[in-house]
Amino acid sequence: MRWGWVLVLTLLGSVQGAPQTVLRVRPLLDDEAMLYRTPLMVDIERRGSPTRGQLIVRDPSIGAYVYPLDLAAGTRKRIAVRISATTRPSLRRWQPVQQLEWRSEDGERIVHELPLPLRTHLPVVVVGNFIGGLESLNQQKVAFNSEEKSWRNRELPLRVYYRRPSELPDTLSPLLELPVVLLVDGAELLTEAQWRALQQWLVAGGTLMVSAGSLGPAVRQLPFAQWLPPLQFASGAPSVAQMPHGAPGWHPLASSGVARPLWYRRRVGMGNLYLFLGDLGRAEWRAQARLASVLKTELAPRAGFPTERLISRWLDALMQGMLENTRLTQIGVGTAVLVGYLVLVGASVIYLRRRRKIASVFVPVATLAALASAAILIFPPRLHTLEPMVFTRLLSETSTVEVGYCQAMLGVGQHSIKLPEEAELLGFMAQPSATVRVIYAESAPEVAIQCSGLTRVSLCFIRPEDGAPRLEIEPLADGLRLRNRSSHTLWGVQMLQRASPESAPRTLWQMTRLNAGQAVQAKVSIDPDAWYTVVYATYRRQGAPSVRLNGTPVWEVNTIYAFVP
Repeated sequence: MRWGWVLVLTLLGSVQGAPQTVLRVRPLLDDEAMLYRTPLMVDIERRGSPTRGQLIVRDPSIGAYVYPLDLAAGTRKRIAVRISATTRPSLRRWQPVQQLEWRSEDGERIVHELPLPLRTHLPVVVVGNFIGGLESLNQQKVAFNSEEKSWRNRELPLRVYYRRPSELPDTLSPLLELPVVLLVDGAELLTEAQWRALQQWLVAGGTLMVSAGSLGPAVRQLPFAQWLPPLQFASGAPSVAQMPHGAPGWHPLASSGVARPLWYRRRVGMGNLYLFLGDLGRAEWRAQARLASVLKTELAPRAGFPTERLISRWLDALMQGMLENTRLTQIGVGTAVLVGYLVLVGASVIYLRRRRKIASVFVPVATLAALASAAILIFPPRLHTLEPMVFTRLLSETSTVEVGYCQAMLGVGQHSIKLPEEAELLGFMAQPSATVRVIYAESAPEVAIQCSGLTRVSLCFIRPEDGAPRLEIEPLADGLRLRNRSSHTLWGVQMLQRASPESAPRTLWQMTRLNAGQAVQAKVSIDPDAWYTVVYATYRRQGAPSVRLNGTPVWEVNTIYAFVP
C-alpha cells in the first residue's frame, strides 16, 4: 500500500513538472542561406492553463528582444524574430551564443540555443505550385552587390527554394531578409496580409519577379496589379502574355536574347519589379539559359537585402553628419587660458631668478593661478549636442513604408524610446556601450536603455503605412508630371538621378514648394539604365510626432521619397 502511494505521488510530480508550453524554432529558409540578420520562425503552443510570460531573444549585437505574450489554454502563435550573425566563419567561434528563452508567471523556463547560419549561397524563393524544375539555377554564380565588405563584389552561388503560398510570412519583418522572390502559378492564393507584407517588402528594396505566362489571366487579380501593364493572353495558348506597346515605366531587358523582349523591369519604391511574359512552368522555358543569363546580368546586380540597404543608408547618415556628432565648445578659450598661464608663470620665474628674487615668486604665481582659475570658471568647456531628433523617410507608393533614423544624447540612468506602432528595429548604436532591451508590446515597441555614463545613441527602424501615395509620379513623353496628393505643403522638391552605386547623384530638376493638390510638369530626360531616379521633398507631419523619448515627443524632420519608375 505504501508503494502504491509513492507511485501515485511520483506520477503526480511528473505530470506537474511536464512542460506546459512547447516551443519550436526553425529558420525561415535553412541554416545555409546567406542572410544579413537571420529570420527565425518561433511556433508557441500552450498546452496547460492560461498564463502570461515573456519570450526573450538574446542578441549580443544589440542586447535582448522581449515579446510579452498572453497565452490561453490550447492557443498557438507564430512569431518572426531576427538575430545577428557573423559573416566570416573564422569569427563564429568567438561570437557569443544567441539564446531564446521563455519565462512564464507560473515559473516555467525554457531555453533554446539558436543556430548560426552558414550563409554559403544566395537564396531565390519561388512562391506557388512549383515543387521543382529550376534546379539548373543552383549551379549558377552571380556577382552580388552586398553591403557587407566580406561579400562585396564576390560571386555567390544561387539556390532555389520552393514555398507554397501558405508558407510565405504575412509580416514585413522576416521578408526584409529575402533578396529575390519569384511568383508563379498558385501565388494568387496568397492572403491579404501576405500581399500587404510583400508589397511593403518590394517598396523597401526587395526584388520581385512575376511569371505572367504561368499565372495567366489571374495576374490581373493580383493586389499589386496597378503596377502591371494591361497584359493580354491568347485564348488558346495563355502561356505567353502580350505586352502593350510603350507601357509607361516598363523597360525591356536587352539580354532577353530574342527579337521580341520577354523580360521587363520597373522601379517600385526602392525595389525592382521584373515581369516575364512566358511560363516558367513549361519545360521549354525552364531549360533555356536565358533565365540564368537574366539573373546574372540584370537581376543580381540590382538585387539586395532590404535590411542591408536600409542600415547602409543609416550608417551613411551617421558618417556624413546628418546625425550630428557630439562636440565640445569653448575649447579655444580654455586652451588660451592654460597656455597664457604657463607662459606668464615661466616668464615670471625667469625674470625673478635673474634678479635673484626667487623668494618673491610666490606672489605672482599665486596671482596668476587665481586669475587663471577665475577665467576657467567664466569660460568652461561645455558639452554641446543637438536636441533629440528623428529623420524619417516616407517611401511613397500604393503601399508605403516609413524608415526612421533617431539620435539622442542620454545621461546616466534608465531611458525609454517609444517607437511608432508596428515599427521594427533594424539597427542600434551606442557610444559608449549601453544595456539595451527592445520590448515588442502590443501597443508599440519600446527600446529600454540603461546608461552608465553620458551616451550618444542612434537607431534605425522601419514601419509599414497604408494609404494612397503622397507624391504621385506620371511618366510623360517629354518628362514627368508630379502631383501632391497629401493634405500638406511639400518643401524643397528636388529630382535626383544616380547613374551607378559608385557615382554621386546629380540634380535634374527642383522647385521651392508644391502645395496640397497641386500638379506640375517637369521637363527632364530620364535615363532608364540609371541606378535610380528619385523625387524627394520635406513636409511637416500632422498630429503628434511618432517617437517619444522618456515620454517627451522628439523633434522630427520628415521627408518623402518617390522613385521614378
